[in-house]
Amino acid sequence: MGQEISKAYTPPPLSLSDCLVDGQIDLARYRIYSRRQYDDEYEDIHQSILKRKKANEAKEDKSNSKKRRTKRTIKKHHDIKVRGLNGEIRHATFKDSTWHTLYIDSPPTSNRRKKIFRRRFRLPYEVYLDMVDDIKSNDLFTRWTHKDCVGVAPSDIGLLVLGVLRYLGRSLTFDDLEEFTYISAEVHRQFFIAFLEYGNTILYNKYVVHPATELDVSPFEKVFALAGFNGCVGSSDGTHIGLLQCPSWALINHKGHKMAIPSRNYNATVTHSRQILGTTCGHPGTYNDKTLVLFDELICAVHESKLYSDNEFKLLELDDNNNEIEVTYKGAWFIVDNGYLNWSCTVPPMKHPTTYEEIRFSEWLESMRKDVECTFGILKKRFSILKTGIRLGSIEQSDKVWRTCCALHNLLLFNDGLDKNWDTDAKEMNFRHVNDVIPFALRRLTSNDRSSCNHTIYEDGYFRKYSKDGKRVVSKLPLDVFQERLIHHFDLRFKKNDIKWPCRKSKK
Repeated sequence: MGQEISKAYTPPPLSLSDCLVDGQIDLARYRIYSRRQYDDEYEDIHQSILKRKKANEAKEDKSNSKKRRTKRTIKKHHDIKVRGLNGEIRHATFKDSTWHTLYIDSPPTSNRRKKIFRRRFRLPYEVYLDMVDDIKSNDLFTRWTHKDCVGVAPSDIGLLVLGVLRYLGRSLTFDDLEEFTYISAEVHRQFFIAFLEYGNTILYNKYVVHPATELDVSPFEKVFALAGFNGCVGSSDGTHIGLLQCPSWALINHKGHKMAIPSRNYNATVTHSRQILGTTCGHPGTYNDKTLVLFDELICAVHESKLYSDNEFKLLELDDNNNEIEVTYKGAWFIVDNGYLNWSCTVPPMKHPTTYEEIRFSEWLESMRKDVECTFGILKKRFSILKTGIRLGSIEQSDKVWRTCCALHNLLLFNDGLDKNWDTDAKEMNFRHVNDVIPFALRRLTSNDRSSCNHTIYEDGYFRKYSKDGKRVVSKLPLDVFQERLIHHFDLRFKKNDIKWPCRKSKK
């Protein structure tokens, strides 16, 4: 019936006005009009749904094509191939490397091979074995002590330790280590980061912190007392280590005037036997010694009488009647240059000496201060990474490299017995009989001047405010007063030919 109605009206009504007949709505026309409106709206909705569906399908096809394209561009990693004893070609493992053959399968037994091992890896072979055993039981290296989740055996820890020692000693790259050990460069890098944490904490505390804080410092003081510097424990100075991959955000602060490349600055304190007593963490190369010493925990502890405050030593003086007496002091002090703060525990040479007493004291003090310079030279010669520059992008890891090298330096010093092999016999030594062994720079100071000693005379009770239990405390004294007392003591001993240059004991 509806079809008959629609056929009766041609053309069909297209708007609401077409449904009016004599001013009134014709119901038949209105039904045709409303039906056409519903059909058109439904068709629009259907077309929009189809367009949306086609757009989603196009996006999925595009993403799937990208995934397929990336899978096709992946390249396979080709391992090193070797030929076995039976003639078959197989994948090489770390057991086929040269280092494993030379140092793991056939360890050095002769003295010649042991010397070669130490020259190549900086450690004696026995010390290397002890370190490997200690590392295997440490929690920092658990990932290299058992198989992974798919049952693959880990790389040999002995070879990885050799890679770390060669990296520090000869400044190789991780790619070079992969060539020597057949272990990937990424594994060497991850093990090196773990070893730096081990060296910065365990090794540094064992060979640097504990010997400096728990042992008696009187043997160190006796060595300096032979040279006329009673109460001195060591010498301190700063050094710069280059950064070859310094981050861009730290480039300005680390570009100092000492080196042409960005560098980190470290302050170290050493004894006359080259034992490192302590060192600061790294600071930008633009820092000077005055700023750097504020971060030195060892020197600050001595300055605040928290360390070595029980150490006692005696200095010679002349009383009002020109009689020689001994005065007891408590504490310790270090030899530094003129770039440090005016603390009594850091004594520099006279900047502008005017008398023979001050000149002699300053010259000998500068000669004894070369201990720390020699230690820096030994460190940079033994561990080439400190000389050529550190190739790590992290500043924190660079600081750990420095402390690890300091700990290994002390380890070798203790192992060789060089920390105790010094003559501390305070016998009198006449310079006129040893002119052939004393350098000219020091020999020229041994004049025949026997004039009366010019020294400052202080009022009675002047040192009372700087004393405790009748003993003068070094940390309380002003630097100029304490330095004048040291010059006076040194001059009295010098004129009695009681000054002796420290030397090693003979092997006999």
